[in-house]
Formats: sequence, C-alpha cells, structure tokens
Amino acid sequence: MADQLDEALRDLGRVLDTGPVPDVMPEVLSRLAEPRRPRRARWLIGGGFAAIVAVLIGVVPGAASAVGGFFQSLPGVLFSQSSEALPPPGAGRLGEALGLHGPVSLDEARRTLPFPVPLPSSLGEPDEVYLQGARAATLVWRAGPRLPEIGPSGIGLVIDVIDPDRGPIFEKLLTAPPERFDIDGQPAAWTARPHPLVLLDDQGAPLQTRLSTRSLVVVEERCTVRIESVLDREGAIAIAITIS
Repeated sequence: MADQLDEALRDLGRVLDTGPVPDVMPEVLSRLAEPRRPRRARWLIGGGFAAIVAVLIGVVPGAASAVGGFFQSLPGVLFSQSSEALPPPGAGRLGEALGLHGPVSLDEARRTLPFPVPLPSSLGEPDEVYLQGARAATLVWRAGPRLPEIGPSGIGLVIDVIDPDRGPIFEKLLTAPPERFDIDGQPAAWTARPHPLVLLDDQGAPLQTRLSTRSLVVVEERCTVRIESVLDREGAIAIAITIS
C-alpha cells in the first residue's frame, strides 16, 4: 500500500501544479510509516485542500467529477474545484487523442447544429471536425509553426463551439479559480494550468474525462467558445478576437 501511494504521489506531482504549498514531506513520511489499515482511504492534507490520489489512464469513460467546490461558470462550461489529475494523452490520430471518433465535414456540422460555428479568421478551416451530439462541435487544428504541439498528440489547437442554452457540456476540474476578464465586452475565463476536463451528458452526468492544457472560454453572441492550446494568455486572446 505504501509503495502504491508513493508511486501515485510522484505521478500526481508530474502533471498537477497546485501552486505554493507548505512543506508536506514530514506529514507524508509519517503517514507512510503508519501500520496498514485495511478498507480505509488515506488523505494528504496540504495548502488548505484535501487531495485524493487517483491514477487514471488515458480517456476514462464515466470518471467521477470529484467536485470539491463550485466556481462561477459560463454558459456551457462548469468550473469546479478539484485536485484530480490525469496523465497526458498518448500518441495517435488527432481526434483519437481527444477520445473523439467519427469526424464530419465543417459543412455538415453547420447544417446539424442549431447555432453558428464560427472560425478564427487568422487560422482558416480546421483539419478535423467532430460533433458532440447537437450540443457542440469540436474543431481540431494540426500542430505547426504557429501552433505548438499539445503533448505527443499532433494537435496544435482545439476549439469547442458550444450551445449556451442546453446546459453545461464540459466541466473543468481546477485547483484555483480561472482568471476572469472581458474580450470586446464579452465574458471570458482563462485557465493557465493543465486540468481534467469532463464531458457531461444532457443530465450533467460524466461521460469521459481527459487532460486539458491551457484554455480560454469566451461567451460569444450565440455560442460559447473554448480555446485549448499551449499558447499563453495573449496568444489565446489573439485567436479569440479573430473568431467570427
């Protein structure tokens, strides 16, 4: 049990930046030295939050949301407090790295969805398009000189275009609140650290979870747009202001 906990803690530290916290090493060593206690969950307390260590591999269908606290959200996207961490996606085709299957054409997506699917004029059309039912479209651009690769996925940019009137389709599990500001008078939220992103069904139950990198969520006139890349805040905003 101690070996498994030690390994899980190392995995967690590699993928989750929780910000400055007190020195918890004496507490960890003390707990690892405790006698085995079967059927009892162990919690590591540090920095004012409780972290449950869970090793989740790849895309996890049905993963629990693990909500530790509710953060103010935007239409179509929930922001929740959590210490859950996921490993980065493995190599594969663009959509498969996101747990997506069955690409469609941009025209088909626009015919299917009851809201507009805008594009960033600075980038042109995406390399792949996927539908999340009639609730969202996921647009994927291949990595290149202007779009650094997200991990080993081959992806440079992901944009989710979300129906703001159907309830949340994504939940972002964060250790700290996102940064809030306006872009051209529209509400926006910036998340600078990698975090688990949960796909929700119509009733708000989790369908699958994957690791998201930095992301910017912007409320447009008739849709909500989630921009995911390894670009910094200014780079994401530069893409957002060209979406039309």
